[in-house]
Amino acid sequence: MTLATLITKIEKLRPSQFDKDELTDWVNEIESQVVDQIFNKAEGDEHVFTPYKYDEDYDRELMLPEQHTDIYLHYLAAKIDYWNSEIERFNNSAAMYQSAWDSYAAEYRRNNMPKQLKRPCHEWWPDPLRRKR
Repeated sequence: MTLATLITKIEKLRPSQFDKDELTDWVNEIESQVVDQIFNKAEGDEHVFTPYKYDEDYDRELMLPEQHTDIYLHYLAAKIDYWNSEIERFNNSAAMYQSAWDSYAAEYRRNNMPKQLKRPCHEWWPDPLRRKR
């Protein structure tokens, strides 16, 4: 799905006063989270996120597969609801977003090996009972 397709879809589903640039900034938020919290946690993955600018990148493909478009839609809906002080709608949109996010993250982690720790585990989580010599 392209950025323009996503923006057009959310404008139809949740009309608002927010322009394409503001919506694009929110897409940037979710895409950077996908890179940091999902993609770059997997072995061999080193994605670098380049933020979108609507006027230049409207035809650029989004990172998530088409079947996970609901992540973007629910995130954008939650942001719109939050800034419009529609708290009940926000709660529903945020819950739907979190469910979609968790589902995609779990699927990605099932299909991709996590990165190995660069240090031994005891350096990350020291044993408080271990004596120092």
